[in-house]
Amino acid sequence: NNLEKISSLKERYYLSFPNPKITFGFNNIELNKPYLSSNNPMGSFSIGITQEYVPFIKRKLESEIYSKEKEVVKISKYIFQKQLKRQIKENYVDFIFTYRKEEILKNQLNLYNNYKSIAEEYYKYGKSGLKDILSIDTKILEIQKDLEQVYKEREIQKHRIFYLIGGYFPLKDDKDIEFEEIQSKSVEDSPYLKQIYLEIEKIDNEIQKSKVEYLPNLEFMGEYMYRTGMPDMITFKVGVQIPVFKSKKEDLVVLQKKEEKLIKQLNLEDEKLKLTNTVLSIKSTYEKNNKILKLYKNLIYEKEKQIKAIELSLKYNKSDFKELIDILNEVLQLNLEMLNLRVENLKLIFQLEEVL
Repeated sequence: NNLEKISSLKERYYLSFPNPKITFGFNNIELNKPYLSSNNPMGSFSIGITQEYVPFIKRKLESEIYSKEKEVVKISKYIFQKQLKRQIKENYVDFIFTYRKEEILKNQLNLYNNYKSIAEEYYKYGKSGLKDILSIDTKILEIQKDLEQVYKEREIQKHRIFYLIGGYFPLKDDKDIEFEEIQSKSVEDSPYLKQIYLEIEKIDNEIQKSKVEYLPNLEFMGEYMYRTGMPDMITFKVGVQIPVFKSKKEDLVVLQKKEEKLIKQLNLEDEKLKLTNTVLSIKSTYEKNNKILKLYKNLIYEKEKQIKAIELSLKYNKSDFKELIDILNEVLQLNLEMLNLRVENLKLIFQLEEVL
């Protein structure tokens, strides 16, 4: 806001005339008599005012430069806000999905506890071994450690959000959280490109300003002199800045600005390519993740049917708990991987929102 306000003030400042100057003093005073006297008719007290006149075209072009700078500052601020918004959204999603991860782990913990009870019951009748119970206990300990890590991650994400928003905010789980799907937008709409376009326009204004820099400024001065014993006097002067014609200095400045413009134009083409590649990469990754999610969903469905079949086989002592534990662990890993893919897809949407 301050930078934008400064540019607005400069825009108005350079469109106006420079402030006038007032001068006053004693003239032709004798060293041995440092005061006005009728014996010294050349001595006088003078007061004057000087005003510099800058040609309107120079003031207008200078003002337009800062007007364009104001737009550059404004778009830079907008880009910063989009970057900050993306960071907040990403950290908020990480925070929310710690609850989803907690649900998956707690559900798995309940399954292990249930199967441990079944294994202990089967152990009484010799249908399972002690190693089956111990292996389930090991998995239960692993889940408990994972839950502790989830709680730590949640606190970390919470404090990251506080840092980004600049203070405390009451955060809680949101099971109904929704975000827009991938949107089709043109790369040309990107604020990153708009920023470079504005910088090029600003250089164009600077080139135009350099071309008229040789036009002379005028200086008008009026002075009133008071003399003792002699009539008062008035003086008027006009000063002209020299040279009053275009020189190599202005040509060199124009060449320099044209080189700067060329560099910006190359940056613009480079940024277009980078943004195009980024958008294509985001969309392809998003589509790939969706296909993997469908695949994992089908795999989990098949694994759950296997679990039911093993449960039935356990009753007739035709399967062991190790096979059951292995499949349960596979389902857990698939659920966690699906959760990670959902988080990644949301972050891809946020990234696309930022660059476009």
